Amino acid sequence: MLADDHVGMWSSADGAVRKLLLPNGRYLALIAGGAIRHQGEYRVVGSRIEYFDDAGKTGAGVFEDGVMVGASGVPLYPKDMLMADEDLSTVLAVSSRMAAVSLAR
Repeated sequence: MLADDHVGMWSSADGAVRKLLLPNGRYLALIAGGAIRHQGEYRVVGSRIEYFDDAGKTGAGVFEDGVMVGASGVPLYPKDMLMADEDLSTVLAVSSRMAAVSLAR
């Protein structure tokens, strides 16, 4: 199950950690500069998010008061709370790369 209100870019306050949740159930975990660290599928069940990366690893987190918190404990905020100009360019660049990957599958 996907929750539309969770789709989009989530970022740590300093922008060093980012997760892009796509509407098709795919995600990208990004590090500073927009490099992809992990990618795979996700699902939201209640307030819990579960990750299944393409390398076979799994992970989970929770949504609490509009903030995503994973196993590392780093809070990720939705892009509209941060309003960083670079978020839009990152979303567009990553979305283009994901479209190319999806077409290749």
